[in-house]
Amino acid sequence: MRNRVFFYKQPWGEKYRPYLEISFYSKNGSELITRGLVDTGADRFLLPYSLGRELGFTASTEDMRKKPETKGVGGELNSLDKETEVVINHRHSGKIHRIKISAAWIIPTEEEFIFLNKLKSEIDVLKMNVKLHPTDELRKLYFDKQNEYASAHNRLEPDILIGREFMENFAYLTFVHEKDSSKSYF
Repeated sequence: MRNRVFFYKQPWGEKYRPYLEISFYSKNGSELITRGLVDTGADRFLLPYSLGRELGFTASTEDMRKKPETKGVGGELNSLDKETEVVINHRHSGKIHRIKISAAWIIPTEEEFIFLNKLKSEIDVLKMNVKLHPTDELRKLYFDKQNEYASAHNRLEPDILIGREFMENFAYLTFVHEKDSSKSYF
């Protein structure tokens, strides 16, 4: 098998990164098309919390209480191993590649879950208060709480990481620049 991986720029970034367009199918049969970051240094295939939920994955309270197992540059994260199927549509040959893989699905710890819910409640109260009494102090507090929530939430929402165990399904991948396909990198 072979496929092209394009270097895309995320809307918030200035640098191009190697993203592969991939699809998943949820338990109800709907197709979820997204991009995953090809990371040759990652040992695992990593899925963010929201994508796992869309795919129909669930986590028990017991799962949320276990010690974080997934470690990387972003620190330690709680995860569950979930079997999933990744679908790649080869643009040139029209072939569809279906790869079954065990993914590390990032889930919140019980403490993170409680903390996020508490912050969400505080933000809802502040939002109402800002509408009723729009002072600069309340606006700042509301903005600060939103940033705190986003920071905590974003730990659970890393890019999909396509690690080495996924890439073992291919003889090779060709990396091509999004704007200039004459440039090949790997």
